[in-house]
Amino acid sequence: MIKCLGILRHSTRSYRKGDLSLGYCIKINGKDKTYTAGFISARMVRRTIAVSQEINFDNILPEELDKLMDYIVELFGNQFSRDELYDGLASKDLIPTITKCINEVVGEVSSATAGEGKNG
Repeated sequence: MIKCLGILRHSTRSYRKGDLSLGYCIKINGKDKTYTAGFISARMVRRTIAVSQEINFDNILPEELDKLMDYIVELFGNQFSRDELYDGLASKDLIPTITKCINEVVGEVSSATAGEGKNG
């Protein structure tokens, strides 16, 4: 059994279905709960790009951190609140979790388009 540490536990891609499956575990009311984000819409890709360009990751302000947490909540279909995410995520996992979410969504698009434009 995998111990829940509050960070993304796994990610798998299914290019045929266009899904990105992120498994994410946080503590809610003292209990480990796992959430997944399956289908990632084109609108969410756009939002991911916009959020990642708007934030100064070298010096994150509290308001920017709230924006990033709201992004993660939206990415996971509002299955939990911003407050539940803040309270259930270990401090050491905060930045790695944000980074992994952004990279997984943007990486999905990059991987899907990597072979386009090449003629055999």
